[in-house]
Amino acid sequence: MKAELKTDLDTYLKRKSTPLFHKIKFDETSIYLTKASYFENGLVNTGKNDFGNYRVFSWADYRAKAFLGFELGQDSPALGRANIIGSFTPNEDDIKDVKYISDNGKSYFKSAHGELSGVSIDTDDEVIKIDAENFMKMAEIIPTGAQGKAIYGESNYIIDGPAGTGKSTTVLQKIKLLQLHSNVDSSAICIVVKNNQVVKNFEGLLQGININDIKICTVDVFLSEFSSSENTVTEELLISASKIVSDLVSNYEKLTNIDLLSSSRFNQEGDEFKELKRHVVGSDSFTLKLTDFLSLARKLRNQRIANDKVISTNVSKLREETQKLTSQLTKSRLEKNKKSVLRRLGLSKGNDELTLSEQTAIKDQVDKYASNKNKEIKKRKERLASEIEELYKKLTQFKENITKELLSPNSLALYIDDNELEGIVKLYCNKHYPHLNSLHTVIIDEAQDVSAIAIELIRLQAESVVLAGDESQTENNDGIGSWKNLIGKENYEIDGVLNIYQLRHNFRQTYELGAASYNYRQLLLDRDICDLKADYFDDQIGFNKPQLVFVNQDSDFHLLVKTKLQYIKEAFTSSFPLVIFYENEKSLNRLTSLIKSNDYTFNIDDHLDNTAQILFVSISDIAGREFPVVIAPLTNVTSKNTVYVMLSRAKFDLTLITGGNRKVDTRIQTLCEQNIIGRSTKPSEKVKNKNKCKDEIELA
Repeated sequence: MKAELKTDLDTYLKRKSTPLFHKIKFDETSIYLTKASYFENGLVNTGKNDFGNYRVFSWADYRAKAFLGFELGQDSPALGRANIIGSFTPNEDDIKDVKYISDNGKSYFKSAHGELSGVSIDTDDEVIKIDAENFMKMAEIIPTGAQGKAIYGESNYIIDGPAGTGKSTTVLQKIKLLQLHSNVDSSAICIVVKNNQVVKNFEGLLQGININDIKICTVDVFLSEFSSSENTVTEELLISASKIVSDLVSNYEKLTNIDLLSSSRFNQEGDEFKELKRHVVGSDSFTLKLTDFLSLARKLRNQRIANDKVISTNVSKLREETQKLTSQLTKSRLEKNKKSVLRRLGLSKGNDELTLSEQTAIKDQVDKYASNKNKEIKKRKERLASEIEELYKKLTQFKENITKELLSPNSLALYIDDNELEGIVKLYCNKHYPHLNSLHTVIIDEAQDVSAIAIELIRLQAESVVLAGDESQTENNDGIGSWKNLIGKENYEIDGVLNIYQLRHNFRQTYELGAASYNYRQLLLDRDICDLKADYFDDQIGFNKPQLVFVNQDSDFHLLVKTKLQYIKEAFTSSFPLVIFYENEKSLNRLTSLIKSNDYTFNIDDHLDNTAQILFVSISDIAGREFPVVIAPLTNVTSKNTVYVMLSRAKFDLTLITGGNRKVDTRIQTLCEQNIIGRSTKPSEKVKNKNKCKDEIELA
């Protein structure tokens, strides 16, 4: 791949003002992608390199849509097969962290310049130290093939994948495209999250791709502002309201179908139409407007019938005239031939037929006449069509007015026998008449932990809803859990199948941690353990393996904390707190008392201070977040979903702790047996003294 590396470095060096971040090499040409900020004017940039012609697009350019979803081996009708996928990090006169995927496998180069010149750019410090802040930083990244497909998803859909696969980044990139391509205002977009702790993370990601003023709020805040309280709504109520509105809208649209009403085949006195009128009722104002609407529709229908009759008559008349004119011209020519001098002198035989040239001359004369007449008919037809168009437009505007009247409280009240239904019925009406929606797009993060009722209430407030989540990461017993539990799931389907975009590659964790979290998820789903090493490049491999450590005495915990603090000091370029998860207030008090006894500085998550050595974070607040180095508890009551979430929160180093007398989660045991998680030697249980934790759950 060195030849590929040289081509890409040379190409980059010639155009450093628009640096290259991603490449798709096809049979016929190469496509390079750069960040949105470089090409937001949409100008295409072209050139030639050692391979041949290439083009550079911003990933957010609408013309790049065709390439964002490409993965290795896919075919483009115009460009051929995608045979190499590459990614780069531009850096002054070099491109670093170069990654290629080809038919021959994966290749990684820390530095193109260093690789090609044979000079190592590493210093001892660079080899040892880790930049925790920028390692796999999810700011403005160039979408992968799977992400590219999800970004351009339409209507309501789902982005599903394990933690760290870029679900949040993908939906934020979708927002970027909504603003660039569709001119959707920031006020018409909302991101709904599980808790306030996640808001800052999203704000940082939005700033990274130059998006401002997007509303980010929790589910409770959204429902209190935009909808009825979730607590007063039941699934049965939603289903009932949906059916009422669906039936009403179906009958109303048939009753007010302008194309049908203006058709010559329509019979307003027919039994079917009378039945429709019986099912569509409303206020007195609605009834009066409906009568006027139908009267105007009758006028349009009669006018159309009359116009068709006029045009038909004109066409028939012209047909008769052309036939008559042809006959007259033919007769005239034959008479003229009989009187010719040559025939009178006997020099030409008598003939009652016209020559070919004479027939052609007559046809040309008739065609000219018909053409002039057709122009007159066309003008008349256009004038009549214009009159019809004006009536049609007037009728369409009339329908908008009558629709609003149908959706008025006085009209809707006639379909509702339960006061609680009123507000919900109005929301469902919004879905059938999009101009009444409050928002253009709502994105629900960690949607698996949002109740089915809340998701449906949120959907009713927007033209489109995007659910981002992981069915295996359910923490909330009231959450939807599985996408199959969606209320009105047909709204998320295409041809009867849920519209789900699956993401797999973990951008946030090292290979060692990613393998543990992904395979725990596999076990949750009753699937086989997978070797993910092929999904990772060299820069993501070679870090600490997650560990299971047994803690029986205070000194065990003290030693573990001391070791991790030393690791942070020695292995990273900047300082940050060691994060320790806690389960409840009792365990927090116990753990902080142990920390105080060793004079470590610490803070609780609510009072975030990165100058402290240790940060305690509640297990209930860890979803959607990431931490460099983590100590996480396992207890007899830790749910499997919570274990999965804890496994997915650490970026570099994770230590699971449990008491010696506790039964370890069976899936964790399996991962230990497969050497995916390391397991410390179990401390002796014979040692019993005052220092031993009396209630081992306090470590949780």
